Formats: sequence, structure tokens, C-alpha cells
Amino acid sequence: MLDTLLESRALTERTMAGSAFSFVAHCAIITAAVFATRQVVMPPPEATSETLNYVLPPEKPPLPAPQAPLPAEPHVPRGFQIPLAPVEIPNVLPPIDLSKPVTDPRNYTGHGVEGGTADGDSTLKTPIRDLSATLYEFQVEKPAALIPGVATPVYPELLKSAGIEGKVLVAFVVDTTGRAEMSSLKIMQSDHPLFTEAVRVALPRMRFLPAEAGGKKVRQFAQMPFVFSLK
Repeated sequence: MLDTLLESRALTERTMAGSAFSFVAHCAIITAAVFATRQVVMPPPEATSETLNYVLPPEKPPLPAPQAPLPAEPHVPRGFQIPLAPVEIPNVLPPIDLSKPVTDPRNYTGHGVEGGTADGDSTLKTPIRDLSATLYEFQVEKPAALIPGVATPVYPELLKSAGIEGKVLVAFVVDTTGRAEMSSLKIMQSDHPLFTEAVRVALPRMRFLPAEAGGKKVRQFAQMPFVFSLK
């Protein structure tokens, strides 16, 4: 039973005429397709116009011509003023103009030539000094000095017996004769009124070597401490 296979549908055999017709039909289809494809013409791309702008580099500015060096300004010596405090202080204020400064602070720097100004004075050759005025110690060549062995203040017995020590600091003017001008005496510091009185009594009897400036004797402001010690 199984030796015989059954075929559901009988195979038809192709004839030579059918094969040839099929070949010719395919060739015709392919030829038509190629011909149709050649008829489609792609439009050329639109030409775009571009404008090229050339930018020139900026020109370098010309180098400045070398200038001749300026001549040096003539040297003008600068000076300074020294404020002097009056010995006698007035009890009435002078009129003051607040719209302008009383002094120029540049004139008190301490640099330059004494007696000059900050702006300078081309005719200033030597220090200007009024030898008739009362000078400070830093303005003189030889300051006033106490002569050793002269009168000195006496220790008050009341304070000495009580074992009280102290100090008195005074300021005064030494004139050209080496004497203390009592009218200029100022008590700067005192630990006890009795010490102050002892100095006030002894000072007129004390003698000094007067200060010298420019080879001449001058008046000088002086400060002197007096120490009262039991040691």
C-alpha cells in the first residue's frame, strides 16, 4: 500500500513556446522601465551667488618721532620755618580770617634750608636766623648749660623730715648774660608746692653759660628738671 505515492495535482510540463514567451515578456518590461527612467531629468541645482568681501587689516599708527629730553629745571633749595611760641601769651584773641589758612603747612616740614619756604628761594644761600629772637635748643650751636657749683634749690625741711620726695620741671628763658628771666618762668610739673617754691627762690641765683648761635650769644628757651631725693 505504501509503495504507491499519490500526487494531489498533476504537474504540467512547460513547453518551449511558453518559456520563450515568458523571456520575451520580461525583457520587454525591463526595457520599458529603463526607457521610462531615462525620461526623468533631474533639474540642475540652483546656482547661488556669493559675494566675497575683502577686509584690509588696520594700518598701524606711525611711531612718534623721538623727542629731545627736556632741560633739567634749575635746583631751587627748599626751606622751612620754625614756629616760635611767645613767652608772653596775650589774653585777647587776634582777629582770625577762616576763609584762608593762617600758615602754609608745607613750610614746616623741617626739610631744606632753615628760614626758607617750601617753594624755595633761589637767592637763599645760608640759613636765615634772627639772633635777637629767643631760640630753641635745636636751633643753636651751643645750648645753654648750668654752671656747676652755683646755687641749687634747698630741700624743704618739712618735706625732708616727712621723707617726701618729688620733682619739679620748669621752663624759662636764659638770656645772653646767663641768667634766668623770671618773667618767663613756667611750672610744667610739680609734686608739691613747697618744692615749687624752693625752685622759684633758687633760680634767680643760678648762673648759666649762655647759648651761642652764629658765633654770638643768644637767648634760649630751656627746660630743667629739679629732683628732690633723700638718697
